[in-house]
Amino acid sequence: MATRSMPKLAAVEQPSYQWAAFALGFFLQFNLVPTAWHIPITRFTQLLMLPCIAFLVHRLASRPNPLPTLLYCAGMLLLVVLHLAFSGTPLAFGGGNIDLAASVGYALYLLGGVGLYIMLAQRSGTSWFCWGILIGGLFSLLVFVMEANGLTGLAKAIGLTQPTQSLQKIGSDDGFTRLTGMWGHANEVGHVLAIAAPAAGYLYVSRRERMPLVLLGLITMACFFFTANRGGVIAVIVTGLAMLVARKERVDIKRKSFLFTMLGVVGVCYALYFLPSPDFIYARFAGDSGAINSNASGRLVTTRLGIDIALHHPFGMGVTDWRAALERGSGFQTPHNGFISMTNGMGIPFLLMCVWALIAVTLAGLRQPRKLSLDIFLMLAAVQMAVSFMFEELSYVDSFMMISALIMARVYSGAVNLVGRGRGRGAVPMRRKPDAQAQPAL
Repeated sequence: MATRSMPKLAAVEQPSYQWAAFALGFFLQFNLVPTAWHIPITRFTQLLMLPCIAFLVHRLASRPNPLPTLLYCAGMLLLVVLHLAFSGTPLAFGGGNIDLAASVGYALYLLGGVGLYIMLAQRSGTSWFCWGILIGGLFSLLVFVMEANGLTGLAKAIGLTQPTQSLQKIGSDDGFTRLTGMWGHANEVGHVLAIAAPAAGYLYVSRRERMPLVLLGLITMACFFFTANRGGVIAVIVTGLAMLVARKERVDIKRKSFLFTMLGVVGVCYALYFLPSPDFIYARFAGDSGAINSNASGRLVTTRLGIDIALHHPFGMGVTDWRAALERGSGFQTPHNGFISMTNGMGIPFLLMCVWALIAVTLAGLRQPRKLSLDIFLMLAAVQMAVSFMFEELSYVDSFMMISALIMARVYSGAVNLVGRGRGRGAVPMRRKPDAQAQPAL
């Protein structure tokens, strides 16, 4: 019996695009740590950018008018080179040179993001990518279970989590421990798993699927149960509100669907009240008002200092250098703001390009009419990323580097011209496919 849970493959299509998109979405969430296997790469998605770059090179060689995309790729590499030149980052691999590793990581994502955009613009590519994000998020919850059962060492040994983790307790010394999952901090993993919100929102808006919303609720509740992260929950809620204003041609949010969604939210909140140990929920949202006030004042101080550092170093500093400067001036090692860390790390020009890309895809996603547009996912991803960046320093988290590169490729690269069949013998015009829409320049 056919179901609507996964997009169907057309008989004339090669399934490679769909499965590649699914794998990229899956590992965006279930992001393994190759250093555990003695591979000097921080996250598995960096390795996956290599075939994306190879796919981009193939498309550039087989499509007419590749100049805009070539100029974009050259410009992004130039920004990375300028950052390395002005930041004083030592050009030596190994020895824990995280500054160079972060810069190379950005270069990989910026180039691979163009290939990823072309891949997602294929028919059903975005849908498979979003399903991969949701399934990967579910699998990543297993790491929480391993940590809760004392198997953190095993998880580190096989590359399921970072070698260094920052564990926190809520309440007394024997209180609730915030687990970190596949990442280094509970706040970090909360926002990474929140990327499931734009994936579920896209599938609901474009395909009227309700199961993704159920999976999103499961991932969000489980993540909060293990991490007590408030920011990720807020990012999911704001993205859900953005989903309500997203539109597809001839498809609106019907009253019945909206009612069921609201009843589901109320049901989740009601269920949270009856969890076996609800004290940590109260502690995170109401019981630590003093910590919240201290946190807010610290964010203001680090934001002002971060802006001052950026003005003196417009092309950014090394990761270790700007964090040390921030700690000397404020006593904090992190600004708790992804935009500040992006400015201090990669420079003002890169930040301005990224911020404008977030604004542009948000406006593009609000345009209508549109058929199964990739812009719907990018709009929701931009909203979720902007909200998450206001809470935590996430600009060097690989999952967000991948999402930001995808958004920037949409706005600046002209990669939409590389979608579809290419020139050469046997090439024929291709009918417009649902995700490979003719998108206007932003």
